Amino acid sequence: MKPTPVVLPIFSVAFFLLVVASALVAGTSIKVLYPNGGEILKSNSSVTIKWQSTGVDGKVVIVLYKKGIKHSVISRQTDNNGSFPWKIPGTLPEGNDYRIRIRWLKNLSINDFSDRNFSIKK
Repeated sequence: MKPTPVVLPIFSVAFFLLVVASALVAGTSIKVLYPNGGEILKSNSSVTIKWQSTGVDGKVVIVLYKKGIKHSVISRQTDNNGSFPWKIPGTLPEGNDYRIRIRWLKNLSINDFSDRNFSIKK
């Protein structure tokens, strides 16, 4: 007599995959440290973007936002070593509504924005 195969409903498989995926990202985080809000940066100057990460290996992407909208990519991929030297372009418009976002390339849902806006002045 042949054993009867066990057939799992699709939602059970999907739930299992969701639980496994959640476990993989549990304990992973990225936190923007600088600029994190309130800073006044000068265009044509150099600053060091800083962040802290836990359980994140490989590369990260660094993106500049203005008024909550993606403005430009600062780095498409850089080592996740906690810092990135950034030469602020002189072509950026002045404003007090900038934020940085850092995202893990392996899982873009692991990311962080500056807590508050910072300024860029000429």
